[in-house]
Amino acid sequence: TLLGAARVVIQVPSMEGDVNLYLENASGDVLASSVRPYRRREMVVADLAAGKYFVRIDGRAASSTVYNFNI
Repeated sequence: TLLGAARVVIQVPSMEGDVNLYLENASGDVLASSVRPYRRREMVVADLAAGKYFVRIDGRAASSTVYNFNI
């Protein structure tokens, strides 16, 4: 939840498998995404108003993978 307008940077700098990164609003609409192939760093930068947002990380090539993410 953001209490005021802000620029948000979300990144998955390292992972063992292929993942995609999505930023969604409270209604589940995708506002921004990063869907680079293979094991490349995923990153989303967005200027957001106050409100509730969700980050979804989708493992593509494997049923499970290890990753770190930063907001």
